[in-house]
Amino acid sequence: DWVRCIARGWAEHYSWWLRHEEARKAGEGRPVLTVRYEDLLQDTEGRRDSMYRFLALDPAAAAPLSRATRTLPGHLQEDPDSFFRRGIQGEWREYFTDSAKACFKETAGAALVGFGYEKDLNW
Repeated sequence: DWVRCIARGWAEHYSWWLRHEEARKAGEGRPVLTVRYEDLLQDTEGRRDSMYRFLALDPAAAAPLSRATRTLPGHLQEDPDSFFRRGIQGEWREYFTDSAKACFKETAGAALVGFGYEKDLNW
C-alpha cells in the first residue's frame, strides 16, 4: 500500500509538471525550475547557483555548505530511522524489491517513461 501511495503521488506530481510545462511553453503560467537530486550530487555548487538565480537571489550572499548545518548532500553515517540519510545516488535500488518495482511500475509506469526513469526499474 505504501509503495502504491508513493507511486501515485509521484505520478500526480509528474502529470502536474507536464501540464505546467505545456502551459508555460504556450506563454501561460509561471516558470518552474526542475531540480533533480542526481544533478545536485554531480554539480552541487552549479545547481545551487542556478536555484538562487532563479529566485532572483545573489548566490555570493549565500552561506557556505557545511556538515554542521547539514546543507551538504549526503551524510557520513547511515541511520534508516532518521530524516537525514547518506544520500548516495541510486542506493535506493538495494532496498527496492522486485514486488515493489512491479507495483511502482504498474501504478506510475507512464510517468516513469515520460521522465526518463524507466531504466531504473529494469524495463
